[in-house]
Amino acid sequence: GTVRATFDESRDVFLTYEASLSGVHRVMVRSVDGKIAREVPSVAATAPVTHVEMEDVGPDHMHVALVRPHGYVPGARYPLIDSAYAGPHAQTVALDDRRMLLAQWMADATGAIVFSVDAKGTPGRGRTWERELAGKLGDVPLDGHVLAIKALVAAHPEVDGTRVGVYGASFGGYFSVLAVLRRPDVFTAAAAIAPGTDWRYYDTAYSERYLGLPSEQKAAYDASSVVVLAATPPSPGPQPTLLIAHGTADDNVYFFNSLQLVDALAKAGRSFRFLPFIGQTHQFASPEAQAAVWSSAAEALQKGLGPAK
Repeated sequence: GTVRATFDESRDVFLTYEASLSGVHRVMVRSVDGKIAREVPSVAATAPVTHVEMEDVGPDHMHVALVRPHGYVPGARYPLIDSAYAGPHAQTVALDDRRMLLAQWMADATGAIVFSVDAKGTPGRGRTWERELAGKLGDVPLDGHVLAIKALVAAHPEVDGTRVGVYGASFGGYFSVLAVLRRPDVFTAAAAIAPGTDWRYYDTAYSERYLGLPSEQKAAYDASSVVVLAATPPSPGPQPTLLIAHGTADDNVYFFNSLQLVDALAKAGRSFRFLPFIGQTHQFASPEAQAAVWSSAAEALQKGLGPAK
């Protein structure tokens, strides 16, 4: 399973969050000397059952989590949805089934197989792996996710590789826009929640860590900007489905990010749907807003994936 620890100031006593794919979920008080080990009582509701499978794919052995919808029928063909964060300093694949609750909900809501992958640039696989995206904040994650999709399609005959969608929030929102605009040959639908759209307009301590100074690395910033990408006219033929949702009071990824994106999309003649949420911040704290955002995301993905061919 997985264990996360938080120590007190003395570093003698600590709390652990312990979880697994087999239903272990507990918070423990422990001591370094082993004399204390007691569980913290929880009044949390019992979480729904998730159907999570773990595997490694591709020559780099990227970690993947697959979540199938309830009522999955062996032998049937299913669309594939990428539940993406894809950015640095965050892992999405963990031996903790509660981390997959939203993916399970999305699988059930859309009737698709939902997967997560930790491609190069994510932590926990060594310094070289994590530093792969230096100067290539969009290219490296996108290339890794496309490789994972191709590997899953090859290994799982139940996966329909012609019907692939993607959703995510924050960096995952950025990635979703990037994926559907740059690789419409792979992704036919995307739902982007609170996306960063141009790293010139995000925290300098974050953006400059990966891309350098904007004044010195203009090409790297342009290459990673989905605003620049959105400004190019679409190729002839049907356009992918793209939903963008953002809270107007977002104090992390400012609402301006989505405004400049939809402006570029509209001027280029690209198809999209935009849902602004007045007063919502980066977390969409309102239960009603949460329900509206994710229901709209599932609806957009279903529409964009379409029926089986």
